[in-house]
Amino acid sequence: MSEGDTNSPINKLITEVNNQLLQLYVRYTKSIVHTGRLLGKIYGITVYFENPEFAGSESTILDLYTIAKDTKEELTKIREELEESNIELQKIMNAVKDLIKVDDIGKVFPIYLALKDTVKIVRNIIDETISIAESINNLDKVKERVIKIEDLHTAEEIKAYRLGLRLLSMTAEVRGFQKLMETVYYSLLSTSSLGKDVVKGVITDYIKILRWSLDYVKKAEKDVDEITRLVDNLLLDLKGSKYETLLRRVEEKYKESFSLLLKGVNDYLQEANRLGYDVGLVKN
Repeated sequence: MSEGDTNSPINKLITEVNNQLLQLYVRYTKSIVHTGRLLGKIYGITVYFENPEFAGSESTILDLYTIAKDTKEELTKIREELEESNIELQKIMNAVKDLIKVDDIGKVFPIYLALKDTVKIVRNIIDETISIAESINNLDKVKERVIKIEDLHTAEEIKAYRLGLRLLSMTAEVRGFQKLMETVYYSLLSTSSLGKDVVKGVITDYIKILRWSLDYVKKAEKDVDEITRLVDNLLLDLKGSKYETLLRRVEEKYKESFSLLLKGVNDYLQEANRLGYDVGLVKN
């Protein structure tokens, strides 16, 4: 059999198997983005359980707990489906190995190696998300820390309460975005060993999200400046009160989360550009 004999039974089999692997790969990568969003949702929710004082109400805490629980159940189902797909993948490859004797299966089926990496990524995302969801506990103690409207006695305390609510919401959003970016970045790395034409649709979706992250960070930088100015001005009037401590803590949590997002987006975009993908760059 000559190497250029594309109509030979073996080459036809190789083409057919590569097409099956590509379909599996596309299915997995869709799972990556979805599970990345779920991870971001859970990671964002945790800020309310770390700083429940500004959650708004006990019912908010209960609602978020329910979301975490439901998300965990959804991810458990996704993990089961992933394992079924992985069994399907191994059956395909075992059948092929019996027919084609090659030393390096990755050279003949390059998508197979990317698939193995992608399966590992999805598993890690799911395991991390479930672990975070399971860490949300001690609900009664968390609810006890929630500040109620009747606890507020001065105009400054009301302002602190409103800013705290806003900061928690912004931090949850930033955290969620950070995890989505992290997920997309590692997924993009798994495609780098393949020809861009092979996974063009998948890469296009990733690049859209990365470019979206660039716009998001630019907009969020203005929000950071605005909220920091408002908080710092109010802290002068809250000197020595418990609200000074609480508000400063959630402000620091927000700024820390945004700094991590900004660094992550910079790193991810620079690496994507290095790999040859035109996604733009964030200026430090």
